Amino acid sequence: MIGQRVLPDRTVLVQDGRIVEVGTADSVMVPSGAEIIRGEGLYLVPGLIDFHVHVRSESELLSYLAHGVTTVVNMRGSPEHLELARAVADGTTLGPWIYTAGPLIDGVPPIWSGSATRIVTSPAEARAAVAEQARAGYDLVKVYNNLDPGSLAAAVEEARRRDLAVVGHVPRNPDRAAALQRALDAGVAMIAHGEEFFFTFLGGASDAALSGRPHPSGPEPERIRAAARLASEAGVAVTPNLSFIAMTARMLEDLGAVLTHPEAAYLDPEVREMWERQNPTRRDDLERFTRRETIKYAAVRALTKALHEEDVLLLLGTDASAPGLYPGESALLELEELVAAGLTPYEALATGTRNAGRFLTEHVSDARPVGTIEPGSVANLVLLEENPLEDITAMRERVGVAVRGRWFPLERLEELRNRERN
Repeated sequence: MIGQRVLPDRTVLVQDGRIVEVGTADSVMVPSGAEIIRGEGLYLVPGLIDFHVHVRSESELLSYLAHGVTTVVNMRGSPEHLELARAVADGTTLGPWIYTAGPLIDGVPPIWSGSATRIVTSPAEARAAVAEQARAGYDLVKVYNNLDPGSLAAAVEEARRRDLAVVGHVPRNPDRAAALQRALDAGVAMIAHGEEFFFTFLGGASDAALSGRPHPSGPEPERIRAAARLASEAGVAVTPNLSFIAMTARMLEDLGAVLTHPEAAYLDPEVREMWERQNPTRRDDLERFTRRETIKYAAVRALTKALHEEDVLLLLGTDASAPGLYPGESALLELEELVAAGLTPYEALATGTRNAGRFLTEHVSDARPVGTIEPGSVANLVLLEENPLEDITAMRERVGVAVRGRWFPLERLEELRNRERN
């Protein structure tokens, strides 16, 4: 992923979890006693980075690895997530490397209640919330819908002072029309959904506004292009999160098919129960909601293409394990959705490898280099049967995964998943 090409006949030498040499097979001296993984006729790519997950159970971690996701960014954190990240880092728990945001920082009324949300009502409270998360050791600060403008600006300023990046939603109080520009002016580093543009700058109706009236038609192409230019000028990164919208459409069409997917066998029972209770088919306004989602799907696809054309840094993110989004498998769906939106397979793959690795090294203190196959990078690797630059669905045909230099044939990962399930 350092260029859009296949490098044939290469040997990749790994030591202490890092890549130390990449060269032609006849130029790399393999130390005696080294473990050798034969890759003749196969394709080696970097492990995927899912930049938007919600780790709800330790049992999900093996599913990420089995699908080639070797790094995850948990976007709503708690002390339990910090503990789990440490367990993965010290090798006592097998899973992808975990970076985590802290509890959501939201205003009044908060969208989500509970200990995983910190409610602030003033700039002073926002600064205190960020300082608290920095002391706890969280990697990112996530802001949410109802944070007021003064508190948002204070949160970003305090986060910068403490070498943290602010990511998340576009706070839309007191009004939606100017919300995107406020967030960009404040210095938010990453917008966590393409639909954040839809609900603010592009004028899409919120859930509350759907009641009692039809949803308007989709945004004009010129407006979508203007949104992409604003993002480009601000230097913000964006997670399109098309898989979330695509999965909503799938559940509306055939919920049973989604809930009986083969990956359902590995889903934590409490997560499964949450999916059945909170999926979109439970809504009272299904007709209006379905029309809005159809319009939003097309708009965010067009926005994704426009963002890419305006050189906005796009990151792969899925919102796993929100309803229907199976850990690990959803990253493969996101890649396919990015290609359907108009990116080439290489450009789509970049969102979950080198782009995400670049964001981590630029914005997260002590982040380790990931996302490329070159000396110095962490040896997070996926071995494939076919070339994903020709067909992105080749990412579904895995032979094995290396996580921090430790090699697992796919059969071994499946064995471990089945053992844990039973």
